[in-house]
Amino acid sequence: MATAAFLLRMLSLVACSTAGEAPQVVLVTGASGFLGSHVVQKLLAMGWAVRGTVRSSPESSSYDFLRSLDVVGERLELVQADLKGTSQAEWDAVARGVIHCVHVASPFPSSTPKNETEELIIPAVEGTETVIRACMRAKVSRIVLTSSVAAIEGDQSSTLPSTEESWTDIEKVDGYSRSKTLAERAAWRLTQHPETGLDPTELVVINPSFIVGPVLSSKAGSSLELIQAFFDIFRLPAIPSLLFHLVDVRDVAAAHAVALTEPEAKNQRFICSAVQKSVPFMEMAKILQAEFGPLGYWISTFAMPYFVFYALSFVDQGVAVLLPRWEQQGLLDNSKIQKTLKISFRPVNETLVQTGNSLIRNGLVPMSTHHRRLSADEL
Repeated sequence: MATAAFLLRMLSLVACSTAGEAPQVVLVTGASGFLGSHVVQKLLAMGWAVRGTVRSSPESSSYDFLRSLDVVGERLELVQADLKGTSQAEWDAVARGVIHCVHVASPFPSSTPKNETEELIIPAVEGTETVIRACMRAKVSRIVLTSSVAAIEGDQSSTLPSTEESWTDIEKVDGYSRSKTLAERAAWRLTQHPETGLDPTELVVINPSFIVGPVLSSKAGSSLELIQAFFDIFRLPAIPSLLFHLVDVRDVAAAHAVALTEPEAKNQRFICSAVQKSVPFMEMAKILQAEFGPLGYWISTFAMPYFVFYALSFVDQGVAVLLPRWEQQGLLDNSKIQKTLKISFRPVNETLVQTGNSLIRNGLVPMSTHHRRLSADEL
């Protein structure tokens, strides 16, 4: 079905081109972010026009990397809009004239916020509500929302895999997981049980696991700080016994793009993870060490004892949040997205190596002296 929908879409674009019609516009919120920029790239490659929201002036050189993605020209429009500072009326104007919306923007802190309610939950929930109301007023055909497995995999101790029927218990999780869960629930409530004067709108929710992969700009964002940390022996001198589900950003972007038009995706949520079993940090470290160690990068593969991690939890709130995940092997059922959206996931080792190369290439990880010498010799 996904292949057929894609072919129909491409035929319609050819028809529009022949008739001299402009391509239909998709709104992408958070267009300059790690995932958002990949979504923009994917949609442009598929022939859509994109209206992307950015936090500061669209004319800023910070967004030149986005403009460079528009190889055809005049199909990418950047507008300034933010989840916290932009009014409902302004968002209404942003959504006017678009056929679909991919709502990616959401707070993702690099450290534990001092006030989770003010810095995480309110922006995530109220921002989602504002964007969805604007889209519903604009008669947008379908909204694709970026949620997270954090809204699904609340019970890490369960021996059964979490499915799309699972919901996180917000009383037992950290602020980020709570914000994603509440924001997604708000999206379902608004689209399926609309407020007075609004009609129901189709919603598709993509629930990615921890997103890694190559970056398109020189700003990695919070989600790739973990991979950067592996390359800094002083930040990660020993590897804690933690496990995470991983997924390549390019596969997540593809899932969002397919979800825009796939009929069977209507009013569904999809776990988007490359693996069903979570990946140990130590396995990630060994993959990176095997690839980058010979190039002069010091990547630790020493195991951190539990008592050290436990002691750190008293002085580091971020560690305290992760402490309950020590040696917890979470399970996710990722079969639905493969069957319905026909998404094939890249292998984790391939994604991690390409992430590392991308971080080095974009100056987000300093190039080792040995690597620089090898590169010079190759030239």
